Amino acid sequence: HEFGSYYCSLPDISLISKFTGVIDPTWLDQKKRWVEDSQLATAYSQYVQNSQRLQMIGRKYQIERARRNSDVTGYHYWLILDYPGGTGEGDSWEEGWFDYFWRPKNIEPREGQEVNSAVLLMIGAGVGDRTMWNDARKSVDVLVSNYGDDAIRDGSIAWRLESAGRLLASGSLTEVNAGLGEVRRVGALTIGPVGSAQAQKLTLVLTLQSGARTYTNRWNLWSFPRDLARSVATPVTTNLRWAGLPRLYPFIGDGGSRRPDSLSVTSALDREAADLLKHGGTVLLLADRAQFERSGDASFFPASGGALGTVVAQHPALNGFPHDGMFDLQFYNLLEGAWSFSIDQWPKEVVPIAGGIRTTSSFLSKTKNLSKVGYIVEAKVGQGKLLMTTLRIREHLDEAFPEAIYLFDRLLRYAGSTEFRPATALDDRQLERLIVQ
Repeated sequence: HEFGSYYCSLPDISLISKFTGVIDPTWLDQKKRWVEDSQLATAYSQYVQNSQRLQMIGRKYQIERARRNSDVTGYHYWLILDYPGGTGEGDSWEEGWFDYFWRPKNIEPREGQEVNSAVLLMIGAGVGDRTMWNDARKSVDVLVSNYGDDAIRDGSIAWRLESAGRLLASGSLTEVNAGLGEVRRVGALTIGPVGSAQAQKLTLVLTLQSGARTYTNRWNLWSFPRDLARSVATPVTTNLRWAGLPRLYPFIGDGGSRRPDSLSVTSALDREAADLLKHGGTVLLLADRAQFERSGDASFFPASGGALGTVVAQHPALNGFPHDGMFDLQFYNLLEGAWSFSIDQWPKEVVPIAGGIRTTSSFLSKTKNLSKVGYIVEAKVGQGKLLMTTLRIREHLDEAFPEAIYLFDRLLRYAGSTEFRPATALDDRQLERLIVQ
């Protein structure tokens, strides 16, 4: 039951009033005080819901990962129900499919039934391989884990690719065979090109027909167009090292020619970039490890006992980038190994373009502290403007990662446009924290 990271969703403070018996939810009272002090009383419920969705994404990944292994003949899921605080192992454990009162945590019965099926369909594309270019093809292996009642003989698999309810493509695999207790690859399908001019979320649905029985499973993917900026309103310079940059963006100049009226794209906020900001310049900071003098601490799936809820705003900086208001697997490569930049000490008026609330304590701590983090944030600095991301865009500026190139393009367009007008200012102390000495 400890296969993979058995992490939690964020504590749900809306449940406090339901504790009318002998349990005093002191651990939730503590979290409620933090939420109110952080001026998040209205927004917090969305972070909780999104953390519950992340939990289901992780459950599906881990169960399918276990089912790929033919040596694994069963599993025990820990836990079905959230467990309250005050135990010897520390604060509360919101690991369940259900909350303390047996209510589903932002999950539909179909989702649980599909992933816990005795006969489970799976795909070869891992959690870091769910994106593609609109004009490219993607080959996807199909696997079957058969722990049903009978061997599968001469079955068939129908597949369909959808976007927002529209059928984009379909097909089938025939002569599907899998012995009882067997895990095997049964074929491959090719999807794409999807041919759209827009980035979009896709859903791949597979249905196995074996005799009179059917089994279904589904996965989300994301596709991106090669529609990159040909210019922006502001002169752009950069010190980023990527061979593809001058080919995709020939209008970007060398970083040695920074001017107060320019946009500087950099991986570290040095004194020169800080002075540029103070005198009216614009900086797009793709912060790397040197920015924080340590390796990134973020992981897409939280550490055991931890929790993360992300919220992605409907914001012009992300115009056209597909998301459902949270980090799904299109952000996996961008978040894994990134930096969870705490904005607890920033002005409370700062609302990240993409941010989160996470636990910061170790999994056996008596109290799991909460922290606000920013993955894409903007602010006024002096007379200038700062757009910063701690996501691993720079490390993935490669055509193998369309999500990284496309997100970079969105941020570049926004930072170089007249729409870039951050509302909240950082003071000298807050700026100093960002400067690489």
